[in-house]
Amino acid sequence: MDFQICPMQEYHVDGVAALHDECFSGEKWSRAMIAAELDPEVSPFAVTFVAVNGSEVVGFVNARMVCDECGLNDIAVTKNARKCGVGAALLDALEQYALLHGGMVIQLEVRASNEMAIRFYERHGFVQNGLRRRYYSDPVEDALLYEKGLSV
Repeated sequence: MDFQICPMQEYHVDGVAALHDECFSGEKWSRAMIAAELDPEVSPFAVTFVAVNGSEVVGFVNARMVCDECGLNDIAVTKNARKCGVGAALLDALEQYALLHGGMVIQLEVRASNEMAIRFYERHGFVQNGLRRRYYSDPVEDALLYEKGLSV
């Protein structure tokens, strides 16, 4: 699959919102919340990269960069683009962004039952370093905490 990674623009918001709905349960981000990630006055620490195939958004990663910590909020790839390197390319773009902005670590949480995501993170150097009991709703579930140290 051919795809490009680029910073999210306004014309990507609908595609990111649709992909968010496809991939996540529980409390979902609205289109307005996703669009607000582009406004530095509303979300000054936000960064979102998208993977696009033509005009179709096939993946995205959203994070917050605060001081030397990058908090990965969401990463998603449409079912048709999985196992094509899209997730790895998005994660690499985020790592490069974090390093460029003084990042020392990327942190995230993941549903304990999301074995596919856990394997993905571990393959990419993330290490489990904590647990948040009953963190998620719909369904109620623990969150596993992961982090990856960054180096130049």
